[in-house]
Amino acid sequence: MDGKKVVDLYGTNVGDSKYDGDSLHTVFSSTKSVAAITFACLVDKGLIDYDERVSKYWPEFAQNGKEEVTVAQVLRHEAGLAKWKGKISREDTYTENIKKNAIGKVLEEEPLKFPDKKFGTTREYHGMTRGYILNEIFRRVEPSGRTIGEYLRDEIAKPLDIDVHIGAPDDGKRVHDLSARGNGDVMFRSMLPGFLDKSVEVSMADMIKVFRLMKEFGGSPDDEHKMIPYDTEAAGVREIKIVFVSLTGATAISWFR
Repeated sequence: MDGKKVVDLYGTNVGDSKYDGDSLHTVFSSTKSVAAITFACLVDKGLIDYDERVSKYWPEFAQNGKEEVTVAQVLRHEAGLAKWKGKISREDTYTENIKKNAIGKVLEEEPLKFPDKKFGTTREYHGMTRGYILNEIFRRVEPSGRTIGEYLRDEIAKPLDIDVHIGAPDDGKRVHDLSARGNGDVMFRSMLPGFLDKSVEVSMADMIKVFRLMKEFGGSPDDEHKMIPYDTEAAGVREIKIVFVSLTGATAISWFR
């Protein structure tokens, strides 16, 4: 307030004495907002149009019904690609392999699959897929062929002097591990009625699927080359605030640090 910090909250429930407000950790789907900001940068430079078809920038994408999918639809989770049939490996997610189109070729062959018509919408949360799709579009449009993670590093994080990364920095040595709830606790809480602190809404089967995906692709901190803009951003809460405040045009942002 009036240029002075009045609230600065952070914490850990595992007693980590080294954890503080500048600690780096996975921030999960906050990464989606940062990815959207990098796209806004390209739009601002006239390099991409939200309403244009993805295939304009990525011709090979126009297969299996995807010819009319727009950039905006991907960003809005309306691309019909919330789930994939194709498989990618951990190695495919490394920057050097992304640039060899390891993930792109899988996406090019994917068919569209929208929610059942009874739901009356084409929107379905692309929780684990949106970042991969956006990254493939981004690197084809960005003049230097950079990934979203590389662009974030060069054009946003470095100029603002903040620790926000897609791909763990410094071999992951500064990234703190996260402690997830055990399967038993998740199962118990998923069965509780709402008035008894039902803090897990999805089924146990769904949670196990997510845990497996996270384990496979979300992140071992030692994977310094991995660039996945859906949930593997390493950042501190203060750093994320700086990115968002900067986007609004505010100038007094140093007090977040």
